[in-house]
Amino acid sequence: MATPVFNLTLDQYSDFSATITLTDINGTALNLTGYQAASSMKKSYYSSTSYPFTVEFFSRPQGIIKLRMTSAQTANLTAGRYVYDVVITDIGGVKMRVAEGIVTVTEGVTP
Repeated sequence: MATPVFNLTLDQYSDFSATITLTDINGTALNLTGYQAASSMKKSYYSSTSYPFTVEFFSRPQGIIKLRMTSAQTANLTAGRYVYDVVITDIGGVKMRVAEGIVTVTEGVTP
């Protein structure tokens, strides 16, 4: 299954939140009940430094998650292009990448 692509824009020095609805190949919402999730971004796939998102389950039955970063976290980012993904883990420990894309960090002036 191809992983859906959701590109994001994040403003430096600002609180960030993005809502993503996860669906299967038929467009049916993924029921995320019982799942855990993790997400982070990197300057490139090969970077050793990653910047984690906080993942909140907005509606588990409807497959809706929110990715968040605080203004203190975004202040540590350099403007530019990053890559990210979201991985969910079921109760048996099986992991699946359910979203990925590009994060564009726009430069800020006022911290």
